[in-house]
Parts: sequence; C-alpha cells; structure tokens
Amino acid sequence: METEAAKEKTLSLQEIGLHDRQRINPVLTSTGIVSNFTCFEQLYAYLWKPANHLFLASCDGKQRILLYRNSNLKDIRILFSQDQDDSDFIQGIKGYFNPKYIAYNLISEKPSVSDPSKTAVRDELIIDVPTIANLDDSKLGKDYRYFKKNHPGIQYRQAKQDDKHGIYDFLNRWSQRESDKRGSRVSVDNVKRYVDLFFDSGDIEIGVVIDDGKVIGLTAFSPHPSDTSLAVSTFSMVDRGYKQLGVFTKVEQVRSMQQKSYTKAVIGGTESEDKTSFKMRFMKNGNKNTYYSLEVYRDPSLSVSPNYLRDFWA
Repeated sequence: METEAAKEKTLSLQEIGLHDRQRINPVLTSTGIVSNFTCFEQLYAYLWKPANHLFLASCDGKQRILLYRNSNLKDIRILFSQDQDDSDFIQGIKGYFNPKYIAYNLISEKPSVSDPSKTAVRDELIIDVPTIANLDDSKLGKDYRYFKKNHPGIQYRQAKQDDKHGIYDFLNRWSQRESDKRGSRVSVDNVKRYVDLFFDSGDIEIGVVIDDGKVIGLTAFSPHPSDTSLAVSTFSMVDRGYKQLGVFTKVEQVRSMQQKSYTKAVIGGTESEDKTSFKMRFMKNGNKNTYYSLEVYRDPSLSVSPNYLRDFWA
C-alpha cells in the first residue's frame, strides 16, 4: 500500500485551459516573477499550441506551471520557480513523461553552474507610464511631435469588431515583410491566437493605428495579476514607411494605460535587443528585472540550437 509520504511525492497534473484564469492567477502571483508571461493571457496565447500543453503540477507540497513542448521531442519546461530544489519534481517528470529535455525558465535565482551553455538570461523591461505619456524625455517628445506634424490624420484607438479583417491583413503583411527581410518565415501565430481568444475581454485593450481606414499598427495590453498599477504590453507592431510610427504607437498605447490608472508597464524582454533598437530607447525611463533559465536534463542524443533554452515560447 502506498504511504502518505509517497503519495505526496507523486507528480499530479491538471491541464490548464482557456477559462482557468482565476485558478491560475494566484499561482502566477505567488511566484514573485514580474514578466509578460506571468500574465495569464500571454501565457496561454503564446504557449498553448496543438503540439503543446500547459499543466498545473503538484508534487511534495509544491505547485509549478509546466509547459510540455513538442510531442515528438517531449520537452518539459518548469516555469517561474522560486528555487531549483525540485529533485522530486524532476524525478516525477522523468517518470511521467520520459522526456528528452527538461529546463527551468524565468527563475529569479541565478543558477550556479560551471557550464554557461546550460543557462540563459532574460531581462524584462518595466517602464514608468507617466514619464512616457507626458513626453518628459525630450528626444521622445521631439520624435512624437515629428510624426504628428507629418501625419495629422493618423489615429490610435481601441480596436472594434469591424477592425478584425484589417488586423489580420496587417499581421499577414507584417509577417511577409519580416520574413523577406530575414530570409526565413517569421510567424505571427501567437499574436493571431491572442487576438482570436481575447479580443472581447473587458480588461484587455487591443489598440489599432489607422491611416485612412487601413490598420498600420497593432498593440495590446492587460493588467498584471500581482499589481493593479502594472500593465503588461503584450505586443506593439507597426508597418514600415512611416518615420517615427513606432514612437507614436507606443506613446499612444502608454497614454491609454495612464487613462486606466496604470503607473508602470512591462514591455517585454530586452536580452536579444541591439542597443540602438526601438525598445531600448525606453531603458532610461524604466528599469529591468533579470530572470534566468537553466537546463537540468538533456538526452545525450539530442542537439539543440544556441537559443533553444531561452526561447521557450518559440
């Protein structure tokens, strides 16, 4: 007969579904991780895919969010852990899934390992909403006013049902342009899934930039479950051919956040950004939280790309 102690160390899994926000938010909040991915909507839209599953896992009195990636590879990610003392979890995962790869992603404690290829860093940028909304930064204000002067008819507003066709046209156009530029397919599937799932959610704002009826920019933000003053900017995308359109779009999105009483916003990872990139322009008007990833098991026959560990959402 199985003892109570043995039962506690058995891995128990509950699959996370679209309507599990209220059940999962307390788990996300308890991690202390402030990230785009500890916002339920982005977690679900970006990580759930036909070949993936999200689980709430319990073992030895602990709860963890597990991402099961790629049914052929059997890649398991333990998300948002506050520590790496999860030997029972690891053994439970191996026994249940027989995976070829196990890793932690977005953990707060820097791993102590001798092999640097088994770790990765993600810096999450958090901006000050009033500073951006009020154009306190002189360079940002100059660029914003340049755009307004040269494109007085372009407007930012919350998306309406009638905009959906234009949004999908924009995303297809954006994907094609970026794919041509990089020489390989750049997917917008995560963004399309987010729009499909959460377009009518009351506390989520999907914003569009409109030029003579055409969607030329797309944004989204939602509240972070751990802090009512913190917004999560899920994405901010613009067409080419409009100088300073990116600045205009971000400022207008942040002004909408301010109208809804947000004072801070997470705008995503910067670890792979060039110092001259658009997102890095906001660095001096905010701060960053640094989180880590750690590979804990890889089948000896498995070879992965350099960014495989870090880019768990890909």
